[in-house]
This record gives sequence, C-alpha cells and structure tokens, in this order.
Amino acid sequence: MYTIDTTRVYADDPFSLAVHTSQIGFPDRNVPWKPKAVILCPAHDFRFAFAATGLIHHPMGAPILFVERFMPAVTRQELVRLVPSGEQSPAQVLLVGPIPEQVERDVQRLGMTTARIGNQDPAYTAYAVADVREEITRMANMPLDKSYMIVSEETFSEALPAPGYAAHSGTPILFTTRQGLPAATVEWIKRHLDWNGYLIGSRHTIGERVETEISELSQGKLNRIKGRIRSNSVYISQLITTLRLGLDGIAIRKEGEMRLRLFLSTTGITRLQELFFRTLESTLQR
Repeated sequence: MYTIDTTRVYADDPFSLAVHTSQIGFPDRNVPWKPKAVILCPAHDFRFAFAATGLIHHPMGAPILFVERFMPAVTRQELVRLVPSGEQSPAQVLLVGPIPEQVERDVQRLGMTTARIGNQDPAYTAYAVADVREEITRMANMPLDKSYMIVSEETFSEALPAPGYAAHSGTPILFTTRQGLPAATVEWIKRHLDWNGYLIGSRHTIGERVETEISELSQGKLNRIKGRIRSNSVYISQLITTLRLGLDGIAIRKEGEMRLRLFLSTTGITRLQELFFRTLESTLQR
C-alpha cells in the first residue's frame, strides 16, 4: 500500500511530540472539527494513555497531551490554542490517571473546566474510562459496539495495535497481567456479561489462565488476536543488555522495570536496525 504523503512527526520529548501530533489533526484553532475536549495523561506510564485512547473517538475528537508533576509550557500553549468547547464531554479537559492537583489548578486558571477519570491504578482507570466512553456514546445517540479489548499491563509490545483501533472506534481497552485479571477488570466484565472480548497478544503476554477466567465470567464471545512471530523474552533481554553496554550513538535510560527511553542519533538508529534484524533472524532460526 502506498500513501500520497508521508509526514515525520519529530520531537525530543513526549510533550512536544503529543503537541505536534495534535497540530496535525487540528492545524488551526478555527477548523470546523474543533475538539470538544482535550485529554491529559501522565507521560511516564504508557498504560494511562492506552486506556484514554477510547475517548479520542467521535463525538469528542479529543487529542491526548502529556504532563508530569507540572504542565509543560508546550502543553499549556496547545491547550490555549485548541480551546476545547466542552460540548458532549464531562469537561473541556479530561484528566486521566494520577494527574497532580497543581496541573488541574493550572488548567482551571486558563478558564477551562476539568473532570478526573480514574486514579493511580491503571486497571481501575481503564474501567473508569470505559464507563465514561459508554455514557458519552449513549448521550450522543450513537450505536454501542458491545466489545472490549484486553491488553497486558506489564508490557506494551504486543498491545500496540489496540490504541489505534480504540481511537477510531471507541472500543474500551482493559488491562490484565499475564497470570490473572485485576479486580477492576473482573468487575467491569461482570457488568457487561453479553459483550464480546478480544485478547490482544500471545500467551507470552496474556496467559491461558486469563483466557479461561474471562470465558468463565462472560457470556459473550472471546477471541485472541496474536502475531505470527512470538515474542522472546531472552532475545529482548539480550537486546536491552547490548544497548546498555553502549552502542555508539545510543543512550538509554531505564525508569523502573517497564519503562525505557531511547534517544537515538542517526548512527544509533542504523546500528539499532542492524542489531534488531540480527536478533530477529536468530529468533526465527530457533
């Protein structure tokens, strides 16, 4: 498949990257498709942004921007530029996950209303987002797609297709560990017994025990969507170890067990690509 135009969205940090992406969708503050809300998520944890993607969908058309303990200047400037209307939304700015009170006050000083969704628990936050999405859909008299996606809360590698689909369809994303469902996910499924579920990932990230648990809970259909090539934790570990040893042009900072940030020069990207394909070739030969 070929595209007419290809655009590189580049930034040195997640805050600027989110703003640049927002500006592609909303190039001018007076466009007819002005957003009804803006979503703020913590930048340090992929799970909150994953869960929030279901809110992007019509009727809100809400872009996701990132914050941390403070609101970066680029994020504040983008909020002011967008000026979400707040129509068909709980508020103009939706705070998903553990957003600091200082950030909320900063938003309110801009004259915008806020609504908190979820808390510091990713599984509960996904539960809360799913409920808000369902309510918005009903209030807008839109057809309700009775399906949901289950992804790993421990790694995003096999779950990457889910946010894109959620952003397009509004289908909720819920979380699981490899060995079992969090209490919040169990409770949500119990309240939606006739909905159909999709496990996004292989048994390396979502174990058979989870599949059995959902099948016993739910009256709907359950399908697993997985890739043809299994993830291999040994080779991933070797890849990360090699990066830590100091490939020229690559710097890596580890933040907890699941969060890695890579800063790549042109040379670093080339060498990373070479390493990736060597690793993939070795994996396929096993």
